[in-house]
Amino acid sequence: MITHVGMNILTNILGKASRVDIDFPKVELKQAA
Repeated sequence: MITHVGMNILTNILGKASRVDIDFPKVELKQAA
């Protein structure tokens, strides 16, 4: 749970930096769920 939150935050930061946060976090959340 904690690891997933940490990865999600990092993914969001990296995604926003490279403007792929629209694809990455959604995929992460779908796979996690």
